[in-house]
Amino acid sequence: MQRRLSKKRKILTRYKPEILNMKNQGFSLRQISKELMRRHNLKISRNYLSELLNNKSHKLSIVAVSK
Repeated sequence: MQRRLSKKRKILTRYKPEILNMKNQGFSLRQISKELMRRHNLKISRNYLSELLNNKSHKLSIVAVSK
């Protein structure tokens, strides 16, 4: 039986490449959260973003942006 993904997890797997891309371009967390709000009407707290980008054990921070 497959576990349902939480809403947050879904959002993150969907926008992860974009978030990492912005981070690599040197955006601050504040800019990233504003951009996500503007582009996708997504509200993600900076706190959560920093957790996502800094926590090495977190799956999402490990995956490289592939084109």
